[in-house]
Amino acid sequence: MSEISQEQDRFVSELKLRAHYFPAAQGFVTSMQEEMAAGRLRQIPPLHILLNITSMTVFPFVAKPVFCTIFNFPEGSFNQLMGERKAIIMTFLRAALEPEGS
Repeated sequence: MSEISQEQDRFVSELKLRAHYFPAAQGFVTSMQEEMAAGRLRQIPPLHILLNITSMTVFPFVAKPVFCTIFNFPEGSFNQLMGERKAIIMTFLRAALEPEGS
């Protein structure tokens, strides 16, 4: 995270060199667009969905020191919380993507 914020240009350049390692990202966007067009998913821009997924999965680890300190939360308990989080994120995403009126 430090590298991203302090050396953003270098980080982005390196990421662009490795973009071919992430073919699933474009496939994800295309699949989401198809499912939305078919009415099986709520109309939400796929990039927002990707940002939400990234935020829900990455941010807890970035915020871990602050979270554990403020709430006096032991590291072992944090790891258990992250294990539980998988199911919670999936439930959240299903609800968020459910077509309106379903």
